[in-house]
Amino acid sequence: FILIFLATDLSLTQFYLFKFYYKKLEKQYILDLKNRISNKDYKYTFKEKVSFISNYMGHEYLINTNNLGFRDYKIRDLEKKKNYTIVIGDSFVEGVALQYEDTLVSHLNNKIKKNNIKNYEFLNSGVSSYSPYIYKRKVISILEKNTWLKTSSVIILLDKSDVPDEIYYFDPIQRPEYFPIE
Repeated sequence: FILIFLATDLSLTQFYLFKFYYKKLEKQYILDLKNRISNKDYKYTFKEKVSFISNYMGHEYLINTNNLGFRDYKIRDLEKKKNYTIVIGDSFVEGVALQYEDTLVSHLNNKIKKNNIKNYEFLNSGVSSYSPYIYKRKVISILEKNTWLKTSSVIILLDKSDVPDEIYYFDPIQRPEYFPIE
């Protein structure tokens, strides 16, 4: 009887604690869940032209996106007359836990402004947990769907987490069906 009571008590306690903890996490990350949307071509991305507070391990930071769904300094439409370089990577390019002004792409754009370079800009297309396979798929998809986008180059920034992430997408058991091997 005591063992059954303890097992039942432990199970119910764990169930309710888990449910309580999940609700707390859901509340904490609700804006991320609403604004990081799935994409059939490249896993997921940001919604286009939104502003929301993201949360990383309790650290809140503002994310604004442009009409391509890239992180940007404000909600805006990109100019069709401008020339762009796409910068892509995972969380460190996205700038997780950083305000936009502290991201790599913002620093690059500040550098070209200081050098009085006009009609040119770097775009931040980085998103957490991407891998080289997704970098390729995202860049191709964006360029095919936005023929107006004047892009002369793409900068891909890799990190050590890309290797295990990449293995996932080439494992036939784990790879999503809609991610063909090219």
